[in-house]
Amino acid sequence: MIRVNTFLILLCTLMTLSSPPRAGADEPFTPAGASRIDIKVGGTAGFLFRPTGYSRHADRPWLWYAPTLFRNLPPDQQLPNARTHWLFTRLLEKGIWIAGVDVGESYGAPAGRTEYSRFYEAVTAQFHLSRQPCFLAQSRGGLMGFDWAAENPGEVRCMAGIYPALNLASWPPVDSPRFRQAATAYGYASLPEFQKQLIDLSPLSHTGPLVKAKIPIFILHGDSDRIVPVRENSQPFVDTYTAQGGAAQLLIVPGKGHEEVDEYFQSDRLLQFLLDQLLKAGAP
Repeated sequence: MIRVNTFLILLCTLMTLSSPPRAGADEPFTPAGASRIDIKVGGTAGFLFRPTGYSRHADRPWLWYAPTLFRNLPPDQQLPNARTHWLFTRLLEKGIWIAGVDVGESYGAPAGRTEYSRFYEAVTAQFHLSRQPCFLAQSRGGLMGFDWAAENPGEVRCMAGIYPALNLASWPPVDSPRFRQAATAYGYASLPEFQKQLIDLSPLSHTGPLVKAKIPIFILHGDSDRIVPVRENSQPFVDTYTAQGGAAQLLIVPGKGHEEVDEYFQSDRLLQFLLDQLLKAGAP
């Protein structure tokens, strides 16, 4: 009987460690193996997931996740969410920190990028994080993450994406409230004038600085994505990037769309890419 009870306890423990933690009614997501640090920088709110066995040395490797959205939102609408648990826990166990800052729906606009820079300076100084994080840009996080990286290529080690929006002419739809929101974020009162500038304002047109800085890129994108089509976003971005001499990989996920599924969020290829880049300077 003692052996049976011991086995059941061990089994329950293993199940708990392998399952995504469930947030309470008012609790944001925190992956296993980490403590969550919520911070404010100016008028923005951010978070850090600190590994349990984190390095006490400077230049700690970290992943910057975008978009981060959690202010005044119920847990089921917040980002990041439990879907990132598999990936995040595997990074955390290697001593990699994870962070993000909530700049609202800023669509890669200058005001949001300014808040990103303030957050970057604050967390690298206060928590002794590396000056070169890797980005993980999911969906509309691509607009902010890739544009900030193009503006600050010396402060980025690598870029990863999960069906990232990289073309404002593709997303958000011109007939949607989000399009008006994006125009406002960029300071355009006239929607037709904003529409004329969409390509020029997009990460799709800002590959040059990233190529020059030799920043490696890895993107997962489904061939059935109708919200952020791969043919209008990741494919032309990677084609342009490689044509300019940059190192970029696009892994097409057959039959998958703009959805939170294992093929994206439990990708061994994505995990290995991030580990190779974040730990290339040595283990934390």
